[in-house]
Amino acid sequence: DINNAELEKKLEEEFSIEIYTGTEAKDYYEGYRVEKETDEEVIFRTLGNLKSCYEMFPDGFFEQLNQSGTPLRIYIVRSLKGGSSGTISEANGIESSDEKGDYIVFATDGSLTDKVTIFHETTHAVYDKLMYDGYLYEHMDEWYALNPPDFSYSYSYEEDDWNNNSYSAYSLSADDDFSNVYFIRGYGKTYETEDMADIMGELMGHAEPPAYFAGPHMQAKCRFIFDRIREGFDTTGWPEKTSWEQRLDSVAR
Repeated sequence: DINNAELEKKLEEEFSIEIYTGTEAKDYYEGYRVEKETDEEVIFRTLGNLKSCYEMFPDGFFEQLNQSGTPLRIYIVRSLKGGSSGTISEANGIESSDEKGDYIVFATDGSLTDKVTIFHETTHAVYDKLMYDGYLYEHMDEWYALNPPDFSYSYSYEEDDWNNNSYSAYSLSADDDFSNVYFIRGYGKTYETEDMADIMGELMGHAEPPAYFAGPHMQAKCRFIFDRIREGFDTTGWPEKTSWEQRLDSVAR
């Protein structure tokens, strides 16, 4: 009983964001060529997923991501194809910034943007705020200590490097006790921001958090992220436990 324009407006008002769909979306973002999404049903389903995800954040959360005077901008397109150095061949979503501030682009692939992607890309915007405000930078040695000994990020989006799934949930065996899980997948080994975004995307984007979040290293890395969020945001009016803290507790052993 609501059309896309009405739903966009509702979400913009509820979450203090700006949403651009259809022909409103731009043609090019940070090295990515765009095919615009014109299917109204696909846009509606993606907006529905966005609503479901963003309702899991505390009230006023997205207003605090507004560091430049411009609300977080959300663009919904059909596809994002990388065409320059530092991009991947085809992305489900990207987060970046321009002279106005941070923005996120979600690609539907002609179907919809899934919740894992929504949380993943939104975590990049959270990471940027925490890094800019100093709440991450001064603690990064603590983060590095949570990774395997002698590990270092590749600092490259070369897709051949993603096949290295050691220490990840993708390399689990049937009898694994999760004690060697440090990463979601090989992609999380590229940059710190991708590691944290992978973790939050998988923790929050499924009906239930995956069982491997019970592992000691995943618990520790999640707690690190949660602590930085509580330090870097005004938590006035927040619940005693956020949705992400509740989810992690639900699988803790």
